[in-house]
Amino acid sequence: MNTVPTISELIHHIKQCPIEFLAQPIRKGKGEVHTEALVNDVVRMLSADLTAPKQISLEPNKRSREELSLMQIICWILTHPFFKKIDNRWINDFFSMRISAVASLVKTE
Repeated sequence: MNTVPTISELIHHIKQCPIEFLAQPIRKGKGEVHTEALVNDVVRMLSADLTAPKQISLEPNKRSREELSLMQIICWILTHPFFKKIDNRWINDFFSMRISAVASLVKTE
């Protein structure tokens, strides 16, 4: 059984989020972070297959800036060591559909 991190441990991890994850997502040719590449890098890291082909297609120009920004922050959260230890088959569905349902409710700033 995997030890689940405490809320305080996760909050500490979130507070350490590098500025690169908080930069503006590239959308319609403007921005700094290629969110789709970041998401796929994290998926590769979690699957321990760093040479795997792209698994998630986000179509960034069809998503809001808020949704892409939230994805970038979630990518940072998923770098916590706990997420490498658990089954990650849920991740494709999560990035493809689940985030859009809450993105407008979250202030990523």
